[in-house]
Amino acid sequence: MLCDSRKTDDCNVLQINDAENYVRYHLVSLMEQIRKSSNPQPLKALVLGCTHYPYLVKEIDKVLAELYDYKGNDGAYVYRNLMAKDIKVINPARYVAKELYDALKAKKQFNNKGDYAKNSEFYISVPNLGNPNVKADAQGRMTYDYKYGRNAGEIQEYVKEVPFNKSNLSAETIARFKNAIPTTFEMIRNFNQYNKKLTNTPLENRID
Repeated sequence: MLCDSRKTDDCNVLQINDAENYVRYHLVSLMEQIRKSSNPQPLKALVLGCTHYPYLVKEIDKVLAELYDYKGNDGAYVYRNLMAKDIKVINPARYVAKELYDALKAKKQFNNKGDYAKNSEFYISVPNLGNPNVKADAQGRMTYDYKYGRNAGEIQEYVKEVPFNKSNLSAETIARFKNAIPTTFEMIRNFNQYNKKLTNTPLENRID
């Protein structure tokens, strides 16, 4: 757990700091919402609605299996009658990618001369510490209050785009990229190792 105070007894805001616990929290909340509805229908499919969710399919399947077999204090299954045995986890990104491919092919907009392995570049948005209004913690991350307390409609350069590297991607995220998207990971590695835009990035911070 992440606390907004150094003293855990003084926490006003607690954040879950584990991917599987995030999944468990949201799936339990979903099942409770279904269970308490006036006309509950069994959960048969989950449509993943964010780009990072496909990386958590293993965790989602694990927690769904836990909930399917979960029993209350009376020994009865709590959610089994509200869940299909095999819940389909649908990743719409696959269909978006297919539609994009078909559209580019139809308009003959593929760049067949491009060397994607060598020329692809990868960037991430990080807090713009050059903006004096940005409130960051000791690790350079936006504070919780600032991140979620900004006013809509105020146009500022809150973030800046910087190249992927070990200083802005966790080891867990890098490992997940390597295992889940090996071809793209190789492009990321090439970008870090050989692109001149990372000349000032220390070697120990480059993805290898």
